[in-house]
Amino acid sequence: MPVSPDFIVKHIRPYGEAAYEKICEPRGEGSLYRWFIDREIDPCLIDSVFSAWKITAEQIINKDNYKFFIYSACLATKTAWERKNARPHNNQESHSVFFMTEELIKELSYKSSFYKGEEFLFFPNKEIPVVISLEPDFSDVEIRLNVEGVSLQVDEKGYCHHLLRIL
Repeated sequence: MPVSPDFIVKHIRPYGEAAYEKICEPRGEGSLYRWFIDREIDPCLIDSVFSAWKITAEQIINKDNYKFFIYSACLATKTAWERKNARPHNNQESHSVFFMTEELIKELSYKSSFYKGEEFLFFPNKEIPVVISLEPDFSDVEIRLNVEGVSLQVDEKGYCHHLLRIL
């Protein structure tokens, strides 16, 4: 799947049960769970993150539920950054997290595989339901609904590895 666990932690959260199952249930090599374990994140903490993501994945998108999306966007991002002091971007940049259905994740995986080592514009067949943009210190949050596309950088293996901008 040309969406690496590193990119998922930085930029993708599951939306819907099928997306949750695709991202959070695999435990083998190359899985998100294994990515956390390899970084010495406590399995109990991983389970807590995944539980929060599951709750959010099941929420209806409305103003009353934005808190779930914000929390899920911050949770693993903050944990990964603090535990290993590995900030995935310039400390001055805001950071965006996409809540994607299984269909969107599959489409992103498929399309990115054609752009090895290149930038590409991802305009999915359906809009990205929710995008949360965070300041590096988590002091400010922007919520965008029904985002039409994003510009991404793909590495030489065909994995999305850097978000360039929201379109």
